[in-house]
Amino acid sequence: MKKTIIVMGTKGGAGKTHLVTQFLPLALFGLAENIEDLQIDLALIDSNNKQGYKPAPKSKVKIVQKIKAENEFDVDTLVKLFQFNYMNFAEENNHFLLVDVGGGEDTNIMIDVFSKIELEDSIIAVPFFLTEEYVSGLITTIKKIREKSPLVDIVAVAINKEQICSDEAEAREIPLKTVMKEHLHKMLDNNKPDEEYILGNTVDILALDDLSEVCANAKDGQLMFDSVFDVVTNEKTFLGEMKPVDAELRKTGVTEDSKEKYTSDRNKLLAKYSFVDAYNFLKKEFIPEFGNVIKR
Repeated sequence: MKKTIIVMGTKGGAGKTHLVTQFLPLALFGLAENIEDLQIDLALIDSNNKQGYKPAPKSKVKIVQKIKAENEFDVDTLVKLFQFNYMNFAEENNHFLLVDVGGGEDTNIMIDVFSKIELEDSIIAVPFFLTEEYVSGLITTIKKIREKSPLVDIVAVAINKEQICSDEAEAREIPLKTVMKEHLHKMLDNNKPDEEYILGNTVDILALDDLSEVCANAKDGQLMFDSVFDVVTNEKTFLGEMKPVDAELRKTGVTEDSKEKYTSDRNKLLAKYSFVDAYNFLKKEFIPEFGNVIKR
C-alpha cells in the first residue's frame, strides 16, 4: 500500500489544498484497517498560504510540518525533514503522510527534494481543471517530475469546477471519469503527443466532483473546514445535535416507527454536517478509485 500522497502542481489554484486536506483524509479513512489506529500526518509546504489549515481537536489529521519552502529551507534541509517523517511511520499499517505543496517555485523545489528520497511507497497527485491553461500546467508538472523521478507513480486528478461534466455523466448514466477523459481527449484532439504523454506517464486519471460545495463552510477567510470525520465527531456539531435525537429514541423505545424517524433525523444531520450531496458522489467514484490506486 502507498503510504505517502504528495499533491503538487506548477499551476496555482487547481484545488491542491482542498484535495489534500479534505478529500484524501476521507479516502484513507475508508481504507483504514482499524479506524481508531488511523493517523494522518499532514505537511504543508506553501510560500503564499497565509491562512493555513487547522484540524479539529480530535482529528485523525495532524500537522507535522508547516514550511515556507521558498525562503526558509534549502533542498538538503527539506530532504532530512521528510526522511525523518518516513522513518517515523513507514512500518505502521494505519499511518499515512499527506503532503500539500504550493504551486510555482514551491513545486519546483519539492520536485528536487522528492527526487532524493525513495518514493516507491508514494503517489504524486496533480489536480487540474479542464481548461487549456490547467492542462498545460498538468503536462509541465508531469515533465518536471519525470526529469527527476522517472519511476514514481503519478495520478492526474481532473476537478470539475463548472459542474458540466457531472451533469453530463448523470444524464448519460456513465462514470464522471469517463466524461472527464472524453473532454480531455477533445481538448487535446489536435495535440496527440500531449495526450499520449499524459496517459503514458500517469497510472490513472481520476475525477473529482465540483469543489463549490466543499468551500461552503469556510468562514473568516479560513481556507479549509474540518474533514467529515472531524465534523461528525465534534460534540458541538453533529454529536451535539444528535443528543436530543438519541434521548427521544430512549424515551419512546425502539419500534418500527421510532426507528424510522431516528434514521431519518440522523441522516438529515449527517447531510447538514457532512455536505452529503458532494460526498455521496465522491464516495461513489473518487474515493474507491483513489483507494485502488493507493493499494497498488
